[in-house]
Amino acid sequence: MLGITSSTQSAHAAGIYHAIKVKTYSQTPVHWTGENRNASIWNYHLNHKLHRLNTMDNSTLYATKTLKMTNGKKTGIFYYVTDNNGVKGYVWRGYMAKGVLPAGEFPNPGGIPNADDDELEDLQGQKVGNSVYNEQVAAKQNTDAYSLFGFIKAGAGLPEAAKLYAQNPNDPMLKQAPYSHMKFITNSSAPTKQQRQALVTGKLSFKDFVSADLKKQGIDPNKYSTRSNDKWFVGITSSPIYLKANKTTLYPKFGQYTIALLAPQYKSEVEK
Repeated sequence: MLGITSSTQSAHAAGIYHAIKVKTYSQTPVHWTGENRNASIWNYHLNHKLHRLNTMDNSTLYATKTLKMTNGKKTGIFYYVTDNNGVKGYVWRGYMAKGVLPAGEFPNPGGIPNADDDELEDLQGQKVGNSVYNEQVAAKQNTDAYSLFGFIKAGAGLPEAAKLYAQNPNDPMLKQAPYSHMKFITNSSAPTKQQRQALVTGKLSFKDFVSADLKKQGIDPNKYSTRSNDKWFVGITSSPIYLKANKTTLYPKFGQYTIALLAPQYKSEVEK
């Protein structure tokens, strides 16, 4: 339900988080997406952790406010949440998804963060768009895509090989073993505008995006499945996908992925 009231609060001393805009509405169920194992529920000034979300197991919370919070330097959007066990406090909106978390299910650590410049990646502050943040986003995407190949038998250097191929498929290094024995798979085409929008809003998971593109190329991941006795070695790299990346020319390869595969007969050439 959309907010029905709105208010703006007066400024506070710099360095102390406080609300500069508040919207209130009827109870809306939300739950943790699994993003960032340090995600927490905080007090109003965001200087004291009340609850770690990853210790709450299956938990549906109820949001009755969204607050634009600032300390004079950083600004983020937070929910005020409660639950049926007396929990209450403030949690960054980017860690939460709307809806009830079904009984017996737990948050999925995969998925695409949907953050912009006005939202905090976490309160310790990896700025959205910096190299550490990008690596975290890409690592989550890659973990999501790995599951297409079943239980992973990851060979040392295969993600780096995929990255090398993505940067320059004609690199002379790729002609040397073990690179010369690897099969590389990458996008059949750049994602469409509709796909980009679906990816950054989380309506399309990175796994489903890759799966559909592999199908388009006539590639069946089960052929290389690590569920079989002959375990292929898999490495994946991808460019970070999130709201800011979608709106800037800094990431011309938005949605780019590369998969490196090494057949089991070459297992002596990678760490096991």
